[in-house]
Amino acid sequence: MARATRRSANRSAWEDQSVEANKEAPALKKALRSEKWKRRALYTVAFAAVPLAFLFSAALIANSTDTDVPVDYIGASTISNGSPGKAEAYRALQAWIDAAPSPLPGGEIVSWNGYALEQSPMSDQTGEMQPEYDYSLETHTFTVGRAGQMWTAQVQVAVSDVIGAKATSTPSLEPVVVTDGPSSNGWFGVFTTAAGPAVVQAVETWAEAFTSGDPDELHQTVQDRDTNRTYIPLFGVAELLATDLAQAANLPDPSSEDGSADPDMMIVRVNLQFWWNGAVPETQPNKRQEMPAPVSYDVLVEHASTATPVVVAWGAPGSGPTLVPYQNAIPGTVSAENEKAATTAPTPTPTPTSTEGDSK
Repeated sequence: MARATRRSANRSAWEDQSVEANKEAPALKKALRSEKWKRRALYTVAFAAVPLAFLFSAALIANSTDTDVPVDYIGASTISNGSPGKAEAYRALQAWIDAAPSPLPGGEIVSWNGYALEQSPMSDQTGEMQPEYDYSLETHTFTVGRAGQMWTAQVQVAVSDVIGAKATSTPSLEPVVVTDGPSSNGWFGVFTTAAGPAVVQAVETWAEAFTSGDPDELHQTVQDRDTNRTYIPLFGVAELLATDLAQAANLPDPSSEDGSADPDMMIVRVNLQFWWNGAVPETQPNKRQEMPAPVSYDVLVEHASTATPVVVAWGAPGSGPTLVPYQNAIPGTVSAENEKAATTAPTPTPTPTSTEGDSK
């Protein structure tokens, strides 16, 4: 009995889990070691595994969007614009126009507009192509023009992988119908208005500077205070004949909650008519001077509601709502060589005569 009592006393001294004061107890030391490894595992996950996983994901994303990967522009263009029968269709159409006598005197190919493909039929029994249909058909569409008129021409081409391509017939020809189209000023989200006398004066002043060939005059007209940039005018204009304000609109006020119009910001569609150097026609006695076709611009006018509005930007028709003040500025100045080359009068182009054999 004494022996059993001694073992019980030993166990209660070293292995009793309720003994918290004894740091050397095996059970307590085991528990502390377990907690220590748990903390290390959590630190490893938090400070190593998670960042590594994030960096790995970022590397995959960067690799998938790498702008240094070469793009096969030639291959992409071929897929979009090429076909085995395109060259034959172009050749057949040009030969048809150039025939003597020509079915379309003075005609020219304006554009290739694509093609429709009809695949060869396949055998229902074997799944192999039938010998008599060992080719595909491509119908190519072109736009052709003559003396300002436009037609749609179509050429059908049979294409074989073995013997090449051959046009199946002469081209067709259908007129391109010109309609009035929708009534629009070319702008969305603006407030149509009328340009006042001060705005008209500002646009006319800009037109004079823009066609003057003088970058300094145009810079002053725009009233840009930055002297380290330049505004490029039209070089080589002999005479500005007319400045026509076709329409005007106020831009929305970005500071207003209801999107109302900003009276100080206006866009104007302006048509300019001018002659280039060396292209001014001779005026016949007792006849009015001819007028060239206009060149159109959208211009942005600041301070439109004041007595001193100013044109601060310009662009193509339709660009008005997106114009930004001083966007036409370029850094630096215009070299004298460029200005001299731009102002050199070109050799006048002789007036074309009617093509021989042209139908009246």
